[in-house]
Parts: sequence; structure tokens; C-alpha cells
Amino acid sequence: GAFPGLPGAQRYRTVAMERLRLHMPFYVTARGVVLEHSIGYQEFGIQLIDHVLTYLDILDLDEPPQWRAQFEAAKCFLRHVRRPDGSVPLFGDTDDTSVPARVARLMSPPAAGSETCTGLDRDFLDEEFGYASLWGGDSGPTREKTGHTFVAWANFINQAHKHSDELSLLIWHSGHDWLASSGYWPYGERSRLTALDWRGSNAPHFSGEDRLSVRSSRLLAQATGGDVKFLDIQRTIDDGDALRRQIVVISPDLWLVLDSGDTGSGSRAVDTVWTLMPDVSILSRELPGMYRLVAGAGAVMDMALLGDPQFSVSKQLASRDPFAGLMAIRGEIQSSTALVTSNASGGWSATVMQAGAALSDVPQMLQWRGPESWRISIPQKQGGLEIYRQDTVIGLVAPGGQTSVTEMQPGLDRLEENERITQLYLNAAAEFPKFRTILYYRAKISRLIGALALGLAVIMLLAVKRAPGAVRALAVLSIVGWIAAGTWIYYFYLV
Repeated sequence: GAFPGLPGAQRYRTVAMERLRLHMPFYVTARGVVLEHSIGYQEFGIQLIDHVLTYLDILDLDEPPQWRAQFEAAKCFLRHVRRPDGSVPLFGDTDDTSVPARVARLMSPPAAGSETCTGLDRDFLDEEFGYASLWGGDSGPTREKTGHTFVAWANFINQAHKHSDELSLLIWHSGHDWLASSGYWPYGERSRLTALDWRGSNAPHFSGEDRLSVRSSRLLAQATGGDVKFLDIQRTIDDGDALRRQIVVISPDLWLVLDSGDTGSGSRAVDTVWTLMPDVSILSRELPGMYRLVAGAGAVMDMALLGDPQFSVSKQLASRDPFAGLMAIRGEIQSSTALVTSNASGGWSATVMQAGAALSDVPQMLQWRGPESWRISIPQKQGGLEIYRQDTVIGLVAPGGQTSVTEMQPGLDRLEENERITQLYLNAAAEFPKFRTILYYRAKISRLIGALALGLAVIMLLAVKRAPGAVRALAVLSIVGWIAAGTWIYYFYLV
């Protein structure tokens, strides 16, 4: 290492390399995703790997070729989600939309002819580990794009920095973020666990669902790469009930989000909390379920929320209980506004967002036969647009009556790479037993010791007044008792 003459330096270096070889295969995927459920930790992971590669060079140690490939892939993924204004999505434990200066330097375009990233001008989809980065607007390698949609259904087994946020999405358009999550909530702050819960994201969830519920998510179908993009994602919990979110992005400025529940155990209410960015103001319109969002220097986004007869929507200001309209940026908790939807029957609900003051009336669900057969009308100032799904086809009917269809592709039947990396993680975890958290037991025994000490003080005080001759015996007995209690606590209770 830096001090090779110190005793044990060679052994420490050997141990470090052994553990890195064990850790790296499940730290970054082949597609470049750092498996820590966070764009902020994607950035941090890039810095850590850069340090490792630099130290290997300084120590004149052989660099495993796959580590360099993982490093380049991680930078490529971050480049893909980075917007033209330099910002990144505030997903998971991410405390700022700005990329740290050191990471930005590492991401600087390499020399001509040595570019390792391909497809930066196309959509990014990682079915295995649950991410989609969809671009709308101008195409081409210059990335002069106007809209970005980031969707996550990731839930890797390590649970690193995990929020309850599967099926959530974040939208950036015209230089502004519109939808928010709870961000990187400060550790130790009284609402941190609540902020990590379902209401800290816009993921659909069953009312009252535990943030630690046993669950899995998978992509059922997708169509990416064209002007019409489509994702159909399902999250299933351990009792078999499921939630499904379909996302249609029509380049460059229209989003349709369609949620539905599949509850074999009967009707269960489905809730969604659409928290807006703090710099986005919300104006209610005279039409039911219609809102106009205004951000920054006057950028406008129309938003409409609708659902079946059991659907309801309410506007909620910043609140800790129930949690809504709060997010942490750069360690500071900021207030915003949230639109909270609930569907008592677990039926369908739809959210339509369009950039500009473009929606002229309330969208209508013309037909709902289930999540794979529906048709919705979206009134726009330039005329009505219809979007429909029939089995594996997404269709658009333009105001003039022209119809275009997009054929979707099925999702993977089996997540083989995810299974492989999960097994590598489990193998490594078996070699290093998990640290046993005993804070609860320490707190419990501390309260008991306090009560015993108080009781002993009362007994000694009474003995001094009423039986002075017994004080010495009580003192010896208490010393022996405390020694015995301490031995039991240290060697038995807290082991």
C-alpha cells in the first residue's frame, strides 16, 4: 500500500484484493448499473472504482479486465440518464441533481475514436435489474433532447439504500424536473423511515402496505426506440395480489400512466402520491381532476387524473403524517405539494401529463376491458387524440383520424443474469455473517438497569433510616448482585 514497510502491509493488500474480487461481480452489472438503488450512489460507485483502478496502477498490480469494463459501463449508464442541462434524476438516496465535479471530469468525453458508450441517442432498458431511461425530442448523438423519463422497478437482494419505489417514474422536460421522490432523507431525522415508505415515491401501492413487504417486479412488455414508447410492469406481493403500471410516452411531450390492481383476495384500495418538485406550483382548473403545473421561469405542464367510479383525488400540502409533499435536497428538507389519488376498489386509474397548456378538457376512458384492452381519449387544443391497447399493440388515432400502431415485445421469461449475480451475492454474504444489531436489546436492558438502580437507592435509603445494621450486608449483596448481573448481560444476554 502507501506504506509498504509497515508490518502486515502485504497481508492487508492480499485481503483487499481477495475481497474486491469477491465484491465487484455483484457491485456493477454488465450494463453499468451500480446495484445500490440510487443515482447518487451510481455517482459514488464510479468514484470508488476509479480509486481502485488508480491504486492498482500505483501498486503496479494487474488490473482485472472486467473491472475496467464495469467502470466504463457505469459511466455510460450515468451519461445516459444525465440531461442536457447536466442534471440527473433524483432517484433513491440522491441528494442533488448536479453531478459532483470529480465524477463530471471522469465522464468527460474520451479522445476521438475511443468512445466506449454506444446507444446514447437511444433508449436504455435493463429488464434484468429494473431500469428504463427513455428520451424524447430530437434524436442524434448530440443528445439535444427535450424530455426524459426515468422508470425504476429495481429491488436487488442487498437492499442497499432501498426505498419503497418500484414502478415509480420521474419526468424531466424543458429544463425542469416535474415529479419528485423523497430524496436522500437525513439519517437520524425523525421521518426518515416514513420518507423511505411508499408515500415517499409515486409508485402505486396497496393502502397500508408495509414498506418491507415481500414482493417482486418484472417487465411484462415493452416498446422502446421509437416516437411511441411503452412499458408494462407488474409488482406482485407475497399473497399473490399484484399492481400493474403501464406507461406510454409519446415523443416529445405527452405521458399516459395507467395503473390497475389484480386482487384475487378481494378489493383492496390502491393509493398513489404524486409529489411535485418544490419549484413547481400547482393551479387547479375548473375541470374536475385537471391541474396546471408551472415551474421555474414559466414552463407549463398540464396534468389530469381520472379513474373508475371508486377513484378520488385530493391536493395535499407538505405533511409528515400522512407523509406527502416533502423531499430532501442537499440535506435540507423542502416543502412541496402532492396530488394524492386513491381507488377503493383497486380498479383502474389514469394520469395524463402534457407539456404546455395543451389539454383542453378532461380525458375519458372510452373502454376498459382489462389492462390489455382499453381505449382513452385525450382532448387537446389541436384536436382529440385517442390511445388504445389491444393485446400486444399500442395504437394512436390522431385528430385527423390517422391511425398508427406500435407492436410491443414481451418481457423476459426468466431473469438469468439477475439470478446469477444474486447467487454471487449470497455466496459472498455466507462468508461474512451479518452484523447483529443489538441496539434494541441495549435500550431495553438500560431501562431495566435504571429501574433497578432507582429501586436499590430507595431500599438503601430506607435501610439507613430504619435498619442501620443491615446497610453493610445490603451493600455487599448489591455489589455481588451487580457483578452477577453484569456478567449475565455481557456474556449471555447481549451475545
